[in-house]
Amino acid sequence: MAVKPNVIRINDIHDIDTTRISVYDLNNRYIDRLGNMYGVKYNPLTRKVEIIRIIRAVEKEVATMQQRILKKKLSEMPPNEDRPEEPPEQEEEKSLGNFEPELFIGDCMKIIATHRSRIKGIIMNIKNSNVFPKENKHESIELENIFRNLEIDGERAFDMVDNYQKELTGYPRSISYYQAKIDNRGNQIVEAMGDDKTRIMKFIYMYEMYTSISELYHNLLDTIMQLKEKVSEKNPDDIKHIAHNDKQAFLDAKTSLTNTIDEIHDLMDKMRQLEQFVLDPGNF
Repeated sequence: MAVKPNVIRINDIHDIDTTRISVYDLNNRYIDRLGNMYGVKYNPLTRKVEIIRIIRAVEKEVATMQQRILKKKLSEMPPNEDRPEEPPEQEEEKSLGNFEPELFIGDCMKIIATHRSRIKGIIMNIKNSNVFPKENKHESIELENIFRNLEIDGERAFDMVDNYQKELTGYPRSISYYQAKIDNRGNQIVEAMGDDKTRIMKFIYMYEMYTSISELYHNLLDTIMQLKEKVSEKNPDDIKHIAHNDKQAFLDAKTSLTNTIDEIHDLMDKMRQLEQFVLDPGNF
């Protein structure tokens, strides 16, 4: 289902602060006091957000009709007659809903940083809550195994993706090195690009970030779901003499788990857009 644009009233174009735009603002439309409509898009070449003028439906229809009339006149004129210069067809501005992969990847890295610290907080709150007593050896071992897996699937994996992005953007290795790493599907696209190293490296960056982020969250989600299932078995109100701070720490962890799971599902849905983008060689 298409995302409904958020229409924001402004005095003029200078009210749009592009430095504060994120991937979630790309659906916004801005209308100034004169009725002009604007949007924003991410320019991968300059790595900056730009303001675009949105041509309304009526304007586009008029321009299209004018072009059709002129083309018809040109086709009816004798071949030797002087012809008026045919205006170039107007390039329609990209829809505000168009996917901006590099901006999306940048937002993914911000989410990764948030989840890294949040998972540490969840583990700390659960341990401090004393809802899982250490006397219950079987339960304690199960919980410690989940925490250990969260460290592997979370913190370590977050660091690996973060370092990999820094490598790909700051000090990339040779194309042959990455070709040996990526799967057959990615290699087929690389081979279809011929010898254009710029296109190939741009593809490798996006393809590897798509693969790395997808794998990270696929593994992490399984482990977090295990923890949520474990936490859902407990009700702090059933524990005698539980301190208020301990109860609150447990409830905070429970809320953070739910929010994190919802965010991961939302992110994985958006990752399908990145997948569609990177699998089309025409985008590079």
